[in-house]
Amino acid sequence: LPRTHKTAPIFYGTEPDNLLPWLGQLEKIFAAASTKEDQAKKWLALEWMDFRMKLEWETNEVLLDNTKSWEDELKKGYPDAMNFEKGSKTHLQMIVQKHQPVHQ
Repeated sequence: LPRTHKTAPIFYGTEPDNLLPWLGQLEKIFAAASTKEDQAKKWLALEWMDFRMKLEWETNEVLLDNTKSWEDELKKGYPDAMNFEKGSKTHLQMIVQKHQPVHQ
């Protein structure tokens, strides 16, 4: 990891709204480390997923196929994450619910 990062960013499959920021962080890390090979990026990304996600993606044929984009496949697996990127009423409601205080 570059010196600016003490820990690797982790993607949790239960939090799809974090997919795009996680991918952005990975790209910055790969650029700082001069990692250009897609295969290396794929296997490094696996190390920065939660255990359940790692098991799921280790068996995905995309990891073995050099012609397929793992990022595209990952995004297909989490269509909700793409809605967060574009903005949606559902996303706005989730943000409000997540940050609204609990009143008793």
